[in-house]
Amino acid sequence: MKNRNKYFIIAASAILLKFFLFTFLVNHAPQSRFQSDSADYLETAQVLASHGAFAKTNTDGSLKYEFYRTPGYPVFLAFLLGGLKFSLNGVILLQIILTILTAWIACKAAFQIDPKIAFLSAVIVLYDPPLSIFSLQILAETLFLFIMALFMFSFISYLKDRKFNMIMLSALLLTAATYVRPTSYY
Repeated sequence: MKNRNKYFIIAASAILLKFFLFTFLVNHAPQSRFQSDSADYLETAQVLASHGAFAKTNTDGSLKYEFYRTPGYPVFLAFLLGGLKFSLNGVILLQIILTILTAWIACKAAFQIDPKIAFLSAVIVLYDPPLSIFSLQILAETLFLFIMALFMFSFISYLKDRKFNMIMLSALLLTAATYVRPTSYY
């Protein structure tokens, strides 16, 4: 029981820290949500939501189709910003929730391999500084890591149970991750 309380305190403090950082940045540094890639993601998401095309707008108003960026994150943004009418802060709040879910999925995946490393894997994800910072910005890393965690969980489940539907799910998740960030291809 004592270990359970210790685990709860460690996980809860990481979650509270993420929400504290979110609140601080919203109130004191709203410009921190953006990096150089953020504008490209937002523009392609806006064009996708309004015109149904994966493109950017030229200065004359015509569409210039995007060939250098993968469509996964802009589709995610178009769905949230255009479809569900989320604000940018809402998107970032959802990304924070995705990091928490990623930690839970990593814990479940690690538990299937070795129960002794399950909690440690969740702590690593929850306290990882780059992941915490990227979840507070309009960048594809959080969505990519969430999908990759789902991929790894489903693949480990396949290796354990040899169910065909798990290998199909893992293949689809890896494909989705590749559409978010093509680095998963390599």
